[in-house]
Amino acid sequence: MQKPLLIEEFGKIVWNEGDISGTRDPYFDKAYSATINSIKNGGPIRGVMWWEWEGDNNAHLGEYDIKTYHSTWEQQIVPRSQEIKDLTKALPKVEGCVPV
Repeated sequence: MQKPLLIEEFGKIVWNEGDISGTRDPYFDKAYSATINSIKNGGPIRGVMWWEWEGDNNAHLGEYDIKTYHSTWEQQIVPRSQEIKDLTKALPKVEGCVPV
């Protein structure tokens, strides 16, 4: 296909906030690590789209919800998304793909 691939709509159920760092964070680490390694090694995976952001930090914790004060947000999503952005900026444009 010669097109970039995304790992998308992945998540990990947690039933209470005490399970986030030991259960969900390692899962996100694997997805982000696979993406970053692919970019660095010229592989096809170029991005991630996780599920599910909860913008209302006061709402009840849903099974997939990620809030801005969770370690998943602070230690995985924010810094590693920036790393992916920085890495992909240096790559040549893919013919037929329009970045947004």
